[in-house]
Amino acid sequence: MTEKGRVVSIEGGVARVELEETPECRRCGACMCSGGGRMLADVDAVPGLQPGHAVLLEGLEKTWSASLVLMVLPVASLLAGVVLGQVLAFAGLPAETCSMVLGVGLFILALAAGFAWEHFIRPRRRRPHPRIVMFYDP
Repeated sequence: MTEKGRVVSIEGGVARVELEETPECRRCGACMCSGGGRMLADVDAVPGLQPGHAVLLEGLEKTWSASLVLMVLPVASLLAGVVLGQVLAFAGLPAETCSMVLGVGLFILALAAGFAWEHFIRPRRRRPHPRIVMFYDP
């Protein structure tokens, strides 16, 4: 996957690149999670690169896995807990209480698992590192 962007700063051999918005950006919404409403990528600087240069990046990851972990899994866990609570109600436990406790519990567990995945497990895996393919003056 290639992306266009503009170099914002260069510090210690690392260039911070602001990525251009694409039609896919509207569906993803990851830039809203970054706080400033813009996506930034840190890449190794190449000789001759200066702030303000337009760049073409290669090797950026798609964000569907983050969307799955942070949105779909917790909601699916919540629904599974509610259904499981209804099933356990047949064993003599109050259905509303079981559904509420299991739904919220599995929801929180899924959020914790997503947090652990993004911060502890995923960083250890070898991921493609974005790199600058081409740069030019705007």
